Amino acid sequence: MVHKIREIPIQLQKEDALLRLLPHYHEKYPEILRNTQKGWAGYNGEKELDYHLTFLTDSFTAIPSMRIPMNDKFFQMDTLLLTPYFSLIIESKNIFGILHFDS
Repeated sequence: MVHKIREIPIQLQKEDALLRLLPHYHEKYPEILRNTQKGWAGYNGEKELDYHLTFLTDSFTAIPSMRIPMNDKFFQMDTLLLTPYFSLIIESKNIFGILHFDS
């Protein structure tokens, strides 16, 4: 059971809005475009994970985008999966672009 709806991160919303307003020839446009594409890829990957979690029984509880304060900073988890027997932190990666593996 998923307890809350995953929302689009505010940073991604800001970059998306900035991208629509910025002219294509601006020097920062390629960098903002790249960040926005990576952000959407990550968000879509987390939404895909949410879909698969809907097939779990009611004994599982999934909490997306969990933020816990630690001292003066925050600890963020993509999804926290709770069961009667254990807790599982799920960090999902949906990478946009090209990966290079150096042997």
